Amino acid sequence: MVGPARSPSSNRAQDRLNERLAKAMANRASKTEDNSTVTSNVTSGAASPANVTTSPRASSDLKIEDVSNNHTEPHSDRIESETGTLEAGLTNEQHEEAPASTSKPMPLVVEPERLSLDLHASPDSRRQSFEASGTKIVEPNSTPDSGVVQDTNLRTPAEYQETIEQMRSDYEAAELRRQDEMHEYLERIDALQSKLQYLTKEAADIAKNASSTAAYGSTEQKLAAKDEKIALLMEEGHKLSQTELKHMSIIKKLRGKSIEDEKQLSESRQLAENQDRNIRDLQERVKRAEAAERRATERSRSLVNIERDLENMRDERDRNTSLIETLRKELSDSQTAARENDLKIQEEALDVERKQVASLREGLSRIKLEKEMTEKDHLAEIRKLKEKIERDNERSRTAAIERQGEQNILESRLETYRARAEEASAGSTGDVQAKLLRQIETLQNQYAVASENWQGIEGSLLARVGLLEKERDDVSKREADVRRKARETSLRSRRVEEDFDRAASKAQDLQYELTQQSTQLISLQEKLSRAEVEATKAKREFQAEREVWEASQTKRVDEEKARQREELSRTPDALYQHFHIDSPVTSSRNRKGSNPDRHSPHGRRYHGLAMSGVPMERPVSRRSSTQPLHSADIRSLSRQNSATFTHSSHVNGTVPETPSITVHDQDDFFDGVRTPASQENTINDVISASTGGAGPSVLLVERMSAAVRRLESEKAASKDEFVRLLQQRDEAREQVVSFMREAEEKRNLDERIKVLEKDNQGIQERYLTTLEMLGEKSEKVEELKADVTDLKQMYRELIDSTMK
Repeated sequence: MVGPARSPSSNRAQDRLNERLAKAMANRASKTEDNSTVTSNVTSGAASPANVTTSPRASSDLKIEDVSNNHTEPHSDRIESETGTLEAGLTNEQHEEAPASTSKPMPLVVEPERLSLDLHASPDSRRQSFEASGTKIVEPNSTPDSGVVQDTNLRTPAEYQETIEQMRSDYEAAELRRQDEMHEYLERIDALQSKLQYLTKEAADIAKNASSTAAYGSTEQKLAAKDEKIALLMEEGHKLSQTELKHMSIIKKLRGKSIEDEKQLSESRQLAENQDRNIRDLQERVKRAEAAERRATERSRSLVNIERDLENMRDERDRNTSLIETLRKELSDSQTAARENDLKIQEEALDVERKQVASLREGLSRIKLEKEMTEKDHLAEIRKLKEKIERDNERSRTAAIERQGEQNILESRLETYRARAEEASAGSTGDVQAKLLRQIETLQNQYAVASENWQGIEGSLLARVGLLEKERDDVSKREADVRRKARETSLRSRRVEEDFDRAASKAQDLQYELTQQSTQLISLQEKLSRAEVEATKAKREFQAEREVWEASQTKRVDEEKARQREELSRTPDALYQHFHIDSPVTSSRNRKGSNPDRHSPHGRRYHGLAMSGVPMERPVSRRSSTQPLHSADIRSLSRQNSATFTHSSHVNGTVPETPSITVHDQDDFFDGVRTPASQENTINDVISASTGGAGPSVLLVERMSAAVRRLESEKAASKDEFVRLLQQRDEAREQVVSFMREAEEKRNLDERIKVLEKDNQGIQERYLTTLEMLGEKSEKVEELKADVTDLKQMYRELIDSTMK
């Protein structure tokens, strides 16, 4: 029963010892760091000595089972004395690192009563703490660095470099120390693990022996069984920790392999994508090459249709030129018609304006007459009302005078009656009273009649006052209506003025645009006239050059034919004569292949004509009539003709005669050679192959290719020219349409402006008349109000006088 009683106290003492040891080691580590400014791991240094110091405690506790508290106290006192000596040497205690250092160390107290599976995980946790502490090397050194920077704000760069070098050397030394300490701690951990295994085995053996020696069912036997289970569990935990370490290492290896596999996979994907891109590029290139081949074949096929297209395009060009001429005529006609329409519209607008002015004047005269009539009616009504009021006043005055007279009469009668009554008072009183009563009754009757008359007069006057008030209300209503209408007319006039301002601004803009368009039209007409002059000049030059060229060509052809006849007459073969009659080109080819006189001046000239290549784009050249033309100039004349055709067509509207695209002048040299597939050409090729080799056939191919290139260039030039003509025609049409639209808009705006001006004038006149009428009506209303107030005062005075 002693063992269970002492286990809690020993555990508490062991916890206190571990805490003190951790604090002491932390303080010592912080002191060494402050002295050497080297970063070191405090938590690992604080945790490992505790583990070392606890191992003898664990071994002594495992070896001794049934010992009392008196036996454990000397051991704890010894450890406390050791910690006291360590604490006495340390003065500065860092309170910030103490909680971290006390939380990290895992004490290896091997008590048989309180051991659990958590103790087996302590070596791994210690290693993890060592690794984690190794990563946090620079943290303790952060505050001293900041202090050094604050103290050395005014140092030179050399001093900063020295301090940096010193800090680097200190850091390397501290890193080496940390690695050495880590290796030492790892060795100690391994030793402690082996010691722990040995102690667990010993504890298991001791527990087995104790359980075998102890009585069955006793507490010692139960404790021994529990110790045995604890030792077995510790062994199993150690094995599990080893297997866990193996598994962790395997997991790390597998993760590394998976990362490498992912990298390889991504690289392979990138390679595959690059290959796909290359394949796509190659496919696109192949497609482009195939498309280029197709285009080449199509071009070669379309060469036959180019001549037809050129002829059709020239016909279209002629039609377009005639159409342009007709459009110009239509434009001039439309301009003249537009001017005539403008004049007509202006005359019609003037007529409409005159009619509107006449109608407005008639309406104004009618309004003035109506105004005069209404004024006369109002004046007559006012006069009647004034006369009625004066009559009523006179009647009221006469009635008041009559009442006053009657009142005076009655008062005199009353005085007489009083006098009589006083006189008769001395006589019989009864008769006097009767007489007085009769007189009083008569007076009462007279008063009743007078009151009835006054009530009738008052009722008539009140009725007249009500009528006047009604008339006043009607006049106020009319005044409100007139004011409302005046406001509406003012708003309308403002709107009309705004519309008029807008229309005026639009008219100014349109006028400005019209001036710009007219200037543009003038400039275009000037350009047109210049182009026509240039076209006439070019036509004259072309005709002169054409005449010179035709003369030179006829002369040259005659010379060539005569020379060919002479050469063919020398040859005995009849075939030469036959081919001389059909095609002078074959004879010239045979002569060039066999005749040694090819280097004569005529032969050189003909050879130059045959071998001169025509470029794709050659500028149009104009020569004088005295200078001879070469073959390249002859080929360029057709292009010159096509280029100057549009200018020459503007002179008189007629389409001049142009040479066709087949160029008969070029083919005068070889009359029979039109197509390479003809029979004459094949015979000529055979003759050239048999006599002079492949020279003349190559010349023929070159000539044909030059002719094809020339035709292509002429076709391209004619296409460009045709497109340009179409664009000019479309632009001219658009300009005509825009001019007509602008003219129509301007006419509409002018009409609208005139209408708005008329409306504005009418509205202003109406506004002025309404203002005048409103002023007159307001004056009349004020006069009527003054009359009504006067009547009210008179009636009040009459009522007051009657009531008195």
